Amino acid sequence: VRATRRDARRAEKAARKAEKERLLAEQALLDKGKVPPRLKQEETRELQQGWFECVTPEGYTYYFNPETQESLWQLPQFLLTPLLQDDVNSQMETPREFLMLENTNMDVPETIPIRVVPAEYTLKVVLDPAVLLTQVAEEARAAVSIAVDTAIDVTSVIRGKRGKDEKTISSLLGDRFNPNMLKKTQPYDSISERSDSRMLPSKMGFVEDPAVSVDGSAVELDSHGRVIDTQSMHNVDPEMQEMLLSLGLGTNPSEQGDQGIHNTLPSMQQSLEEASEFVLPTNTTAWLNLGLGGSSTLHPANEDIDSGSDGEDYTHYKDEAVKRRAEQKYHESREIDLMTAEDQLSIMVENFEENQTCNNFMQLFQQIVETSTAYEKDKETLQALAKIIKPINVIDIMATLKTSWKALDSIILETLARDEARKQLEFTIRTKEGLERQNVILEHSEDIEEVADFLHIAGLSKSTAKRVATELILKNISTPKKLAKIWSRGEILLTDFKIDADDIEEVESALRQLLMSASTASMYDTSNANASGLLYNNNASYASPFESAYLQNSQSLQLDANYVTEVADAQDYDSAEEEDKFAPNASKQKTLARTASTKAFT
Repeated sequence: VRATRRDARRAEKAARKAEKERLLAEQALLDKGKVPPRLKQEETRELQQGWFECVTPEGYTYYFNPETQESLWQLPQFLLTPLLQDDVNSQMETPREFLMLENTNMDVPETIPIRVVPAEYTLKVVLDPAVLLTQVAEEARAAVSIAVDTAIDVTSVIRGKRGKDEKTISSLLGDRFNPNMLKKTQPYDSISERSDSRMLPSKMGFVEDPAVSVDGSAVELDSHGRVIDTQSMHNVDPEMQEMLLSLGLGTNPSEQGDQGIHNTLPSMQQSLEEASEFVLPTNTTAWLNLGLGGSSTLHPANEDIDSGSDGEDYTHYKDEAVKRRAEQKYHESREIDLMTAEDQLSIMVENFEENQTCNNFMQLFQQIVETSTAYEKDKETLQALAKIIKPINVIDIMATLKTSWKALDSIILETLARDEARKQLEFTIRTKEGLERQNVILEHSEDIEEVADFLHIAGLSKSTAKRVATELILKNISTPKKLAKIWSRGEILLTDFKIDADDIEEVESALRQLLMSASTASMYDTSNANASGLLYNNNASYASPFESAYLQNSQSLQLDANYVTEVADAQDYDSAEEEDKFAPNASKQKTLARTASTKAFT
């Protein structure tokens, strides 16, 4: 089995390889403009866009594209071109023919031809009959909607299939009110009691239905000419009798006689006689006062309202009615006063809101006119306020301010122009300041380097020292000594230059040492000058007390100078770190100390 599978795979692989070689050979022939042998054996016809129609010896037709190596049993869609609508007559002749169900309207072609490229080729597509019937139904509905408005009269009758009973013919709305039809109908003759269907009357007029008959003995007329169904009155079912007995409205039929339970019911004539004894009062005021706290009893027509049969006087009822009417009028007037007060209060509130809005509108508009400055948002605010207040108030405010909406638009344009000019001026000033700043930095580049070196030795980084030195030069602080003096007076703070707190401590320490060295040097210069002045006195015994004290001071200063010299010599043997940290300042201090000591000795 394993060997068989291996042989099958080898054969399949060889077949694929041979097919590939054949396709490559055909492609090479097509590139050279020649027809492959396989296509020569079959009947081929060249179509558009590199497609060929091929017919096999067995009679099968397929479509092949040698460039893309595609094979299809049907022509590609982009090569199909449908015919125009005018080429196929699919419309009905008239709507009435469809309504009359003529056979000509149902003749629909089963195939729709499609024009193909080339023109000699024609492909027939067979449509489903259900699809055709759906299309016909849609066209029929459209035709009926047109026919109702144009082709068919409203009062005409649309008849169905022939042979139907005329009683089942449907009628339009106009037939129900046609005088000719009304002559042939009787009341309720179109309603069938045996079914829920509705039928038209026959053309022969009213016809009695033999199935429906009325017993003449069961119908009587009362004194007013009304029909009384005595049969239905006397014939009461047993369940109804039991229900009335349970309610206490009657007795057994055997006890009541032939008429049964209806003997216990009051007759209509008796009810009418009793009702005729009471009439409505002739005085409408008395009728309206009924139910307002007084007596609501209806008095008989022949009875006097002032005095009863028992001799009692009823005149006090009139006084009570007058009192009730007075109270009613008082309450009505009070309600009117309250409603009037509410209306006035609402009017006051509306006027207050109107006045408040008008004041806001006028103040904003007046501010805009006085300052000649406005923006688009100000215009939107004014328009929103103008929609709330009355138009006449808006016109009055604008007339008072002697302005308009067009003037507001011009003010907005002027404001925008001024803003643009101001921005341009600010840009020019910033550019000029930048140029001046750049010139100052270029002129004091050496000073910047000196101050930056001092700050870097004090503990700042090179970039921070460069930045701080540039800012100091722009503030006319060009040397470390000047920086130390200004800082000692408190005119400048190191925190203004955005230096870290740890770095600030180191810089302050360096500035203090710089101040100390500067003060020591100045003190030595002063002592030397005073000592040189005293040398002109040849005899010290003739010196004044002031000069003697000054000489003693100079001697003490000389001792201090000697001490400073010794300290400077001792600093030469200090560690390399301290020497590197303040190398320029230490060398300067040593030089000043030696100079001072030499001058003092001299």
